[in-house]
Amino acid sequence: MAAVDDTVVESNPHATSIVQAVGISDPVYAVINPADVAVSIAENDTQQIAFALAAAASARRQGRTWSTRG
Repeated sequence: MAAVDDTVVESNPHATSIVQAVGISDPVYAVINPADVAVSIAENDTQQIAFALAAAASARRQGRTWSTRG
């Protein structure tokens, strides 16, 4: 079992459940109801914001771009 490594920033950690079911016609096994399993998923994505200088400011500070994470 592995979580999908996407680029969506979510709460860290976030919880979910693994739900299981038995699908069989044999009456011995058909009554089995496996318990749900609670899991906690660690988030590895961070929100990113990029800042670029406006045209008027870029004339004075040409070619500068800042990026920040957090």
